[in-house]
Amino acid sequence: MSAPEPGPMLRRFAMTPGAIEALSIERLQAEAGVLPWVGDEARLALRLAYAVGDPSILSDLEFAPGAVERGVEALRAGQALFADVRMVVSGVDQVTADAVGVDVRCLLDAAGVAEAARARGITRSAQAVLEHAAELSGAVVAIGNAPTALLALLDLIDAGIARPALVLGFPVGYVAAAESKEELRQRDVPYVTLRGHRGGTPLAVSAINTLLRIASERPAARPPDRSHADAILLVGHGSREPEAARAMERVITEMATRGPIGIVEPGFVQLATPTIPEGVGRCISQGARNIVAVPYFLHEGTHVLRDLPALLRQAAAEYPGTEIRLTTPIGSHSGLTDIALERALRGPFVGDIVESADDLGPAGYTMSSAPFTYREDGRPDWSQMWQSFCELALFGGPPHRGPGNPVQLVDLDAPAPAVGDPIGEMRRGIHETTGLVSELTDARWLAITCASERMAAWMCATIILENVDARVSGNVLYVPAHPSFTIEGEVKSVITVVAKTHHYWTSGHLSPRPAPPPARGSRP
Repeated sequence: MSAPEPGPMLRRFAMTPGAIEALSIERLQAEAGVLPWVGDEARLALRLAYAVGDPSILSDLEFAPGAVERGVEALRAGQALFADVRMVVSGVDQVTADAVGVDVRCLLDAAGVAEAARARGITRSAQAVLEHAAELSGAVVAIGNAPTALLALLDLIDAGIARPALVLGFPVGYVAAAESKEELRQRDVPYVTLRGHRGGTPLAVSAINTLLRIASERPAARPPDRSHADAILLVGHGSREPEAARAMERVITEMATRGPIGIVEPGFVQLATPTIPEGVGRCISQGARNIVAVPYFLHEGTHVLRDLPALLRQAAAEYPGTEIRLTTPIGSHSGLTDIALERALRGPFVGDIVESADDLGPAGYTMSSAPFTYREDGRPDWSQMWQSFCELALFGGPPHRGPGNPVQLVDLDAPAPAVGDPIGEMRRGIHETTGLVSELTDARWLAITCASERMAAWMCATIILENVDARVSGNVLYVPAHPSFTIEGEVKSVITVVAKTHHYWTSGHLSPRPAPPPARGSRP
């Protein structure tokens, strides 16, 4: 018996599959309004909301900086994709996975998982993660069901046993689901997650298929020939302190002497020379055509994820025919744990900090604030001053204001200056130093839109430590603003603390400043 013809309901409301998806995303985007993400992140966010038919999840959705790009590049490089349950694997677009060259595997398929889990008194999902511990580094791991699977993965990450290229953390439930995702957000690993109890297979499947689709749409890259690198570019942040550059020079000398590659040159993001393009030029002048750039960084913050690739692309454009590859930063190497323990247990030690204070000189938190500079047109040069803001942030820096002269709210009837536009300068300075957009909400508060609620709350708390008033509502950070503020006084202070705390956030959520040493004889 043949299938009946489509009926009137189907004819009236149904559309072709492609048209359904396109119209759904269009309606979803209109309902969601302005998103805090752009590009592939926004695309993935909308697909996740579409998968569960609920745009309200967007307020709880969170991406680690650069996470989507890291996941896509891992898939394009042929890294495996692991899922916690068979239901997630069944939903993966296998045609696209095969086209990209990705092996999709279910963690529970490992032999003997059930027996080992019973013997250890843990869930099968957790045991399945432990069984694959040696295979998870560099892979994309999707957790769409079991919180215990994510907890087991976090233990492997903390122990330095596994470091996935991306963790898609969508466990669901009322026991350990929200807690496991909150713990994931505290880890220095690329992740996409949904805060709270919600999650599940549809989100994990949608995330996987969207990443696979993005990877498949990019032009095929020529596999790099890793056998003939002829130069190393050691990339550092840069500092005005000469000793910092000398330390890099010692490392470079040892690398050139002890390693198989004789051409080793430095390159700095800012504050020092040679710049990264100049460092590439030095390598090329010695005959190099295949350069490996190694970030001399501990964290995968903004410099590693955004600035270094951009500067290296600039260098590659200046020197056609040169292949430049970027490694992960040295901070991602598990061997640093051994180095830190070795130094803590056996030194060498500087000596007693209190007794050696005069020899060591002032600590980082006694640094002076950034000098004020102007452009040729007479307006403040916030971009130039940002170099000093960045250095202050990198090395700790003092609270920008003392307790006795904080920047606070001003009465609405306070007198305004006759000339100048302090609020306009404040908005311009914040945008030039951070890229964040701000608007004046009333005569006293400037509203700064952040990428997430967590970012806004963290920056608010840190700014208060700098003795500048702040408050937060959702993903909006509020700082004081008033026409009576002076450009070189309150305006500069607000821009400084916003730039400084934004740098902490984007560089890996470092502590605002070093804690003072405990009193002599006191117990920790």
